[in-house]
Parts: sequence; structure tokens; C-alpha cells
Amino acid sequence: MKKIRLDNAELEYNIFQSPNTGYRASNNQIKNNIVLIHGGIIADANIPLVTFFDNLIKRYNILHYHRRGYGKSINKKK
Repeated sequence: MKKIRLDNAELEYNIFQSPNTGYRASNNQIKNNIVLIHGGIIADANIPLVTFFDNLIKRYNILHYHRRGYGKSINKKK
């Protein structure tokens, strides 16, 4: 997974991109994108949605990230 720093947090994320170039997003396009936000204590709870449902990946670009304090995402105190 990749990491990005935002304010006082470092978030770990992964992008599952559609192999179909017609569904890939350009810089100013927001359609055909899904953001998965885990709700509980398991940071990778949404991974089965991506890995087992091929139709999602064929038609959408999916951003999956770990919230601050989960997985390898860090909440840095000031």
C-alpha cells in the first residue's frame, strides 16, 4: 500500500484501477470511482468487496484506505 501525508496524519491507501480504459478517471473526472471506508476495528474489512467481486473492478476505480490509527495509518499528535 502507498502512503500520503495530510495535516497531522499519514494515511495508507491502495487504488484498484479498472483494466478497462474507458472507466479510468482522468484528473478532473469523478464518475466511476468508489471510495471504501472501513467502519470497524478491522482496517481491511472491505478488501473482500474488491477481491471477490470482479464486476466492481471492471467498471469502477476503487480507493481503499486505512483511517487514522488503523493498519499502518498514523495519527501524529502535535
